[in-house]
This record gives sequence, C-alpha cells and structure tokens, in this order.
Amino acid sequence: MRNRIPAAIWVAAASLLAAIVGLALLTAQATEGPGWAQILFAALVGVLILGGILGRRRLAWLWGHYLSLFLALIQAATFGTALYKGVGFPLGIMLLLGGIVVVLLLAFFALGRRSSLEYFGLLCPGCGTPSRMGADFLFRQARCRKCGNVW
Repeated sequence: MRNRIPAAIWVAAASLLAAIVGLALLTAQATEGPGWAQILFAALVGVLILGGILGRRRLAWLWGHYLSLFLALIQAATFGTALYKGVGFPLGIMLLLGGIVVVLLLAFFALGRRSSLEYFGLLCPGCGTPSRMGADFLFRQARCRKCGNVW
C-alpha cells in the first residue's frame, strides 16, 4: 500500500496540470500582461510542485494544498469583480476561467483527503491524527498537534 499512489493524488496532479495548461492558454491569448520570464517562472514552480507531489515530498504537498486554494480564491475574486464591473468576456474565456477555479479547488480538496495525508506520511504514528504541521522548515518532519509526537 505504501508504494501505491492513491487516486486522490492522481486527481490532484491532473487538476494542477489542467490549471497550469489553462493558465498558459489564457496567457497566450492575452495581448498585455506579465512578461514571458514571469510566466516561465510560474510554470517552473507549478511543475516543481507537481513533481514533488508525485515524488511524495511533504513540502510540495504543503505548497500544492494551500497555494491551490489561494490561487482559486484570487482567480474567482478577480473573475467575479470583472463580471460585476461589466467587463465582457467571450464564452470560451469565461469557461476557461471558471474551469481553472474548479480544478484548483479540486486539487485543494484532493490533497486534503485522508488518503493523501496517509500517502505523505501525515498521519501521526502515535495516535493516528492527521497533521498538517511541519516540525522543521522544509517539512521533513511532521508534528502532531494532539499528542506532540514528531516523526
């Protein structure tokens, strides 16, 4: 069981990949906006997080889990504000923006499932409580909030 990647991880990885591709498509259509160096940097970060998730790195789990929620909220707020202000979008762009928000939220929820936490070794071996707290800066060790165990 330890070597098998759970379905929730595959869902999260596919969702993050879909978000990266969707944002690349949006950026390619934009006439103005961030420079290509910024876009390449964002893509590199996305690929590192995606690779780290598949490589069972807790730090990548942390970034993938919380950054996907943050980006989904920012994207949804920006999209909602633009619609509220009456900015017109073609239907394809609206669907793509909405799809990006959905897949980012899907990645957040998939990485928060118990099977994902178990895959990353984030269940306390002492009491079985899920832990999302690192014991060190690079999240090589986790700490249980309930019993204080470090593993």
